[in-house]
Amino acid sequence: MESHHPSYRDLFEIELDRFDLSTRTRNCLITQRIQTVGQLSDLTTAGIRAWRNAGRKTLRELQELLGSVGLRLRDDREPLGTLKPSLLEELNARAPPPTKAGPTPRPTVILGQAAPEVQKRLIARLKLFSLSTRARNILVQQKLRYLGELVQLKFSDLCDFRHSGRQTAKELAGLVQREGFQPGTAIRGWSRELAVTLECQFQDEIEIDAVKRSGDYLAAIDREPTCIEDELSRIAAALAKGRDLDVIMKLWGWTGGEPRTLESVAQEQTPRLTRERIRQIEATALRKLQQFKFDTPYIHSALAVLRKEVPALASSLSTKLHEHRVSRRNFPIASVKVAAGILKLRWPFAEVTVESERMLALLDDENRLMRIMQVIRRRTSERGCMNMVALISELRVSDDKIDNIRAIIDVLPSVRWLDDEKTWFYLPESPRNRLLNLAAKALGVCPRIRLPELRRAVAKSRRLSMVPPQKILGAFVQQIGLGNSDGDVITANPAMVIVPRPETVEGKMVAVLEKHGPVMSGEDFADKCVAAGVNPISFYIYRLISPVFATVGNGIYCKVGAEIPVGLVEEIRSRRKTTGRVSDHGWMPNGNIWFGFKLSRSVITTGSVLLNSFVSDLVQGEWQVCLPDGSTYDRVTCRDVFITSFRKAFSVLGVEPDDFVALEFDHRKKNVLARVGGPDLFESMQEAPPSELSSEEDDGDTEDYSEAQTDCASGPAHTTANGL
Repeated sequence: MESHHPSYRDLFEIELDRFDLSTRTRNCLITQRIQTVGQLSDLTTAGIRAWRNAGRKTLRELQELLGSVGLRLRDDREPLGTLKPSLLEELNARAPPPTKAGPTPRPTVILGQAAPEVQKRLIARLKLFSLSTRARNILVQQKLRYLGELVQLKFSDLCDFRHSGRQTAKELAGLVQREGFQPGTAIRGWSRELAVTLECQFQDEIEIDAVKRSGDYLAAIDREPTCIEDELSRIAAALAKGRDLDVIMKLWGWTGGEPRTLESVAQEQTPRLTRERIRQIEATALRKLQQFKFDTPYIHSALAVLRKEVPALASSLSTKLHEHRVSRRNFPIASVKVAAGILKLRWPFAEVTVESERMLALLDDENRLMRIMQVIRRRTSERGCMNMVALISELRVSDDKIDNIRAIIDVLPSVRWLDDEKTWFYLPESPRNRLLNLAAKALGVCPRIRLPELRRAVAKSRRLSMVPPQKILGAFVQQIGLGNSDGDVITANPAMVIVPRPETVEGKMVAVLEKHGPVMSGEDFADKCVAAGVNPISFYIYRLISPVFATVGNGIYCKVGAEIPVGLVEEIRSRRKTTGRVSDHGWMPNGNIWFGFKLSRSVITTGSVLLNSFVSDLVQGEWQVCLPDGSTYDRVTCRDVFITSFRKAFSVLGVEPDDFVALEFDHRKKNVLARVGGPDLFESMQEAPPSELSSEEDDGDTEDYSEAQTDCASGPAHTTANGL
């Protein structure tokens, strides 16, 4: 701003002491050694704002001082304030001539007509750019979200922000210039609503650009990763350096160990840091992460492996990641979860603790897995033992997860396997076990018994919904300490058997057989028991359901495992009254139709049952399979004369060839109730007991083993029975 006009030159040389200024402004000028009007007009707004103790009021006062004599600061487009001729006359000076060049026109962008590339740059989120903490705080304070909102601000506007200085203003202006715009550019048609609309319109392209930009940044840091450890290490290196990098790697568990706490990481640093400082380092890294959109194939692979393998123990899943070559070594699942959370990836799993064992399951399976011990306790109490097919059906877990559930059960301390294939299991510490009670009663009457006879005996109980195969039953009796197995013969442990007390219904019935037996016809047996003081209804119930009694023919009874002389059964059959034939189908008192059959290996294998035409005509369609305890397993379909798909139900029931099965069809509920037993099963279906069972039934097969054992008196030793 030079001129050869004498008065004009004199104006620049006028000292500022001749003007009426505030004390703060005058002190600032003295501190900065600004003495003349010329020195003041050579300054910029940013330069003045950078002075100590100089604020907006001081800047405004100096701008108005220059405007009163027709001058302006170097970066002002025009003088501020009103020209005062009287002041010029007092100063004996003339106003400067107007500049020939007018004010610099403001750059303008029409948002609706701009090129797509320009639009994408204008709607870029400011949080994605690398800025200092002060600059970022100013953007938050001013509620600036998009680059287009920053572009429209002049440098002086940036300087006027609270807590903003020259350096911060230069940083923000530099960001605008790097993106190809000038600070103060007017954007016609700009609005927050339109910016959101454009952001949605360009969402896919923005994502692709962000991934490419982030990938290029990672490529400059290190080579392509070959495992999840390399991938996470490279991402961490993009977020922090030096000691801060070491801190976040340990904190997030990306070094191969479990994620750490703030305190444990702080204690390892030299010099020791505070928890707050560790938190600040993490916050800075997370804030920088917002600038990137990393492609993470190994983390996605880890999530895919976990989704395939769960439910499973967390420790075994770490091994699975290594086996699938996702990780270099066993990588902690907790660290994968932290990585997924930090990188905004969905974590579809839940951690479940069962008997101190930590495991992982899909969110949809969480409640099912939490019920695993509840189901095992309830079902092993009701049935004595349980198999894997029954468990996954009860939990409603898909069949392909059976090995996963087996691995979980394998580490539970309270569960014991009954076979080498790990298919059947039980709880040795269960306070109630119905199978144990029934087997203990049978062994109390016959201390040495063959497995098939013992299995038939316990199968008589209507409260026992299934009976395990002979091999499993033998293992159960031996492991629980009830007896020793020698081939297919069980020798009882006298300390654990339950001998019927003489005053009980079973005790009186056993006494009748011992006195008048060993084999009796049904009519004679009933008469003698009633004469001994047994209630007729109780006699009927216990004859059908008690494991103490066995059927050796139609209407002929004995103690379980009793030795029967040759020809005695035929003799009783020849002189007993003729009774109604036991049919393989019929109607029950409740109106349901039932069908009974003897199992063969082919029926067990195929799960298909051939019905007679009378029954098949009445039961066409789909049925839900139920067990006597009310639990449901799978569905079966009757088409023509076959009812199919009983394989799972047979597996749950633990059937074997030569077992007898009775199917009861409830048309109202569309349920088919399956019962398994011996030859007397059909008799029990045909002659259904009264609905009001006496309270003595609970004494028969539902009492706790410990209580029953205490109440029982030790009985005499019994002769070993031959197999029936």
